[in-house]
Amino acid sequence: MKKVALPRIFTLIPIAHRGLHDLTICENTLTSFSLALERRYNIELDVHLTLDGELVVIHDNNLKRLCGKNISVSKLPLCEVKKLFLWDGNKIPTLKEVLSLVDGRVGIDIVIRSRKIKNKYLCDKLLRLLNEYNHKDKIIIKSFNPSVIRYLKKHTDDYAIGQLSQAYLSGANPFFRYWMRSLRVLRYSHADFISYCVSNLPNQYCSYYRKRGYPVIAWTVRNDRSLTKAKLFSDNYVFETIDINNEFQKELVEITMQKYRELSLEKE
Repeated sequence: MKKVALPRIFTLIPIAHRGLHDLTICENTLTSFSLALERRYNIELDVHLTLDGELVVIHDNNLKRLCGKNISVSKLPLCEVKKLFLWDGNKIPTLKEVLSLVDGRVGIDIVIRSRKIKNKYLCDKLLRLLNEYNHKDKIIIKSFNPSVIRYLKKHTDDYAIGQLSQAYLSGANPFFRYWMRSLRVLRYSHADFISYCVSNLPNQYCSYYRKRGYPVIAWTVRNDRSLTKAKLFSDNYVFETIDINNEFQKELVEITMQKYRELSLEKE
């Protein structure tokens, strides 16, 4: 399968996790994405399928945390999803609405939330929708599901496709956890880049593959320590609840850089 380079915008500009949200603004909303656009940050978002096969932007399939309704997005048609309100009063946007809002102004990092093997319908629907978007060089796609990544790699070379991973995966069997943690999964998924949990950096696996041309995007930076680690051991990072332009944080990065370099050398 052809290896696709990570677009340069995703190595230069940090990625706002589900947009810029806080205690008053809900994640994955047109409001949170508009705020990220104002600051010119790339955005990360999550997609799920509705009962009638439409792509909506929301992290959880179950709506209890965000809408107070104990029902799954996948069991509702879009018309019913659109009747619901998130906890801040926003509505759940469709991916089409978000693409229209962004319109190439920043990069979009799309996370496919699917536990189904391959989930061909979701992948095909996504690719058809993105085919109508005029800024393909500002889109990347990623998933924890290696079968989804492998399917996408077989059906498009328009986008860089990333393997999400971390050191610990709850509920998974020991072999699968090791397969994901060690990134041996790349031999199956054929992903173009790696997206790894920042709390698990640095590690020998990411260092090994990064030296062999796999860009690493760290997630999710929420404090000064993880910001420092992300700047040292990855090519870019997804962030939230932190002002990444704060001068103190910039100074902190310089002060602690040597410490983390030494830590990296010890672990390799």
